[in-house]
Amino acid sequence: MVFVTSDPHGHRGVLVAALQRTGLLDDHENWSGDDAELFVLGDLMDRGPDGIGVVDLVMRMQAQAETAGGSVGVVLGNHEVLALGMHRFGLETESLTPDAMSLVLTWQANGGKMEDQEALTDRHLEWMARQPALVLHDDVVLMHSDTMRYLEYGSDVGVVNDAIAKAVQSDDIDAWWECLRRMTDRYAFVRPNGGASAAEFARTLGARRIAHGHSIVGDLRGVEPRETDSALLYCDRSVLAVDGGIYAGGPCLVVDLDAWPT
Repeated sequence: MVFVTSDPHGHRGVLVAALQRTGLLDDHENWSGDDAELFVLGDLMDRGPDGIGVVDLVMRMQAQAETAGGSVGVVLGNHEVLALGMHRFGLETESLTPDAMSLVLTWQANGGKMEDQEALTDRHLEWMARQPALVLHDDVVLMHSDTMRYLEYGSDVGVVNDAIAKAVQSDDIDAWWECLRRMTDRYAFVRPNGGASAAEFARTLGARRIAHGHSIVGDLRGVEPRETDSALLYCDRSVLAVDGGIYAGGPCLVVDLDAWPT
C-alpha cells in the first residue's frame, strides 16, 4: 500500500493521530505499517507548535519503516526551503543585508518559529537539504507545490531535483530567493486550461497523474478548511490535492494512493 499526506506544519500530535488511524503508527508512535510506503509532501515546519518534533518523527519513521521493509519518503516543501534559507542567511541579526532582512520578514510572515530555528541541528539541516523536490512513483509525480514552475529547472525529475538541491545548499541568496518564488507559486491546475497544464506537467516528467500539497483542499473547493473530510480529485481525476489545511483548522489527510480511481 502507498499513502500520502502533506503539510503537517508543526502539528505533531495531529499528524501522529492521523497516522495511527491509518495503521501506520502504533499506540507508542512507532512504525506499524510493515511494508507500506508513506510519502509526506512537504511543509513539515512553521505555523504550528512543534516543527522540529515533526521533523524528528518523520526521520525516526524513515529508519523504522526501512527496518520493517516499508519506506517513508519526503518531498521538499517551500517551508523547508524557507527554514533552510533563514538558518543560512537570517540568523546574524547584527549584519543583515537587505535581501537577508527581506528573508527574515518573509519567514516571520509565514509562521516561522524561532524555537524551531534554535533547535535545528546539523543533522536536521543536512537531512532537509537532501530531500527531493519531486518523486516519480509509478505513474504519479509526487510534489509539494501545485505549480508548473518546477519545469523551469528542467524536464527530468533528476535534473529538477539536482538543481533545487544546489539552490538550497548555495551561499547565493539570489538563487535561494528564486527557488522560494518558484516553489511558493500555486493554483496552476485550477486556472483556466488547468487540465491541459496538469497533463503537460505530468507528461513532461514521464507520469500520468499528480499528487500535491501546498494549496489547501478547502480553498480549492471554496469551503472552510474545517469542512474538509477528504482529499480532492480534480482535472478529470488526474490531480490529487492532499493538504487538509491543518494549521487553518482542517484535518490531516492520509490518502491511500492504491484507492485512486482511474
